[in-house]
Amino acid sequence: MSVSKKWLLGGVLLGGLGAVVMLRRRGGSNYEWDDIDSAGEGDAFGDRPADAPEQLWSAAETRTDVTPEQLSMAARVETSWEDIKTAWPTLSLDDVRKADGDLDRLSDMIAGKVRQPREQVLERLNGIIAQDTPMPSFPAQ
Repeated sequence: MSVSKKWLLGGVLLGGLGAVVMLRRRGGSNYEWDDIDSAGEGDAFGDRPADAPEQLWSAAETRTDVTPEQLSMAARVETSWEDIKTAWPTLSLDDVRKADGDLDRLSDMIAGKVRQPREQVLERLNGIIAQDTPMPSFPAQ
């Protein structure tokens, strides 16, 4: 066998070996060796001790004084904030958030602040919200 054929055969063998190594590395994720989400030195991906700060248990804080409809209306009011601000420029977002999605309370607050009849404010407020968010965002019961 000539020298050039030996070099060619050796190159093909090394290339094949390199391809096998690359395919094996790409074929598996080696997930257990990833350090991306480990809590400490030498821990495998996702394994954290129970005392890790992000794993501590805490009681859920659930408000019981607000209905899903009020939460939905609060989200709709905040979505319509730009148009509400255009209608009543003296309002602040904090003023609107204090109503917690209660349109009666919000219209009372706006009417007192801008010295307009409450019914007129409520009608305009309902129109703005209906235009900006036509469908209620709370799930059907």
